Amino acid sequence: AGSTYGSAGVNLQHGGSQAYVVSAMQGQPMVVQVDSPNGDGVLSIRGADNVELLSAGLGYNNWWGTLPSTQDYTITVTAGASGGAYDLEVTIAARITFSPGATSATVSGTTVGGHGVSYVAWAAAGQTLTVALSAAPGAAAIEVWGVSDGLLYVGREDNWTDFYITLPSSEDFVIEVYPNNGQVVNYTLTVEIR
Repeated sequence: AGSTYGSAGVNLQHGGSQAYVVSAMQGQPMVVQVDSPNGDGVLSIRGADNVELLSAGLGYNNWWGTLPSTQDYTITVTAGASGGAYDLEVTIAARITFSPGATSATVSGTTVGGHGVSYVAWAAAGQTLTVALSAAPGAAAIEVWGVSDGLLYVGREDNWTDFYITLPSSEDFVIEVYPNNGQVVNYTLTVEIR
């Protein structure tokens, strides 16, 4: 509860597969990654409407994109030649909503299980995006990246809590709150778009 991140681990034989189902809403960005000792896990993603977002035939072990409709999505992990332990990680960002006429919005929360909490907001090229994270000193940092172009604007390793930029493109921007050292952090995040 309160998390935008989920994970699962499974041991698979060569060519074996395991399916997982997540529910998400239209317009939410989703990031999916499968890790294994040999890096040979393959993902496929299909909606309950039978529309395929990612084919296993492409051989990808990670994917991100904006979900086309509100429904359940089945994520299937298929083992490679060696089999073994596969770890699936899924992040589905929560959309920040602005009151009518407002240029800023504030959300508050608590990190869960040492993992980050992800939000998303759309902004147009030429607008300024300002992000301010309020938490105990040194407890958390922000990460900001574009969903369409995948461009990272500030990484969690930079350990920033405030960020300002005039945006080069019109797209959704993911803003993530990352706790340092896996701790539980109470935070307030303010996002302004002008």
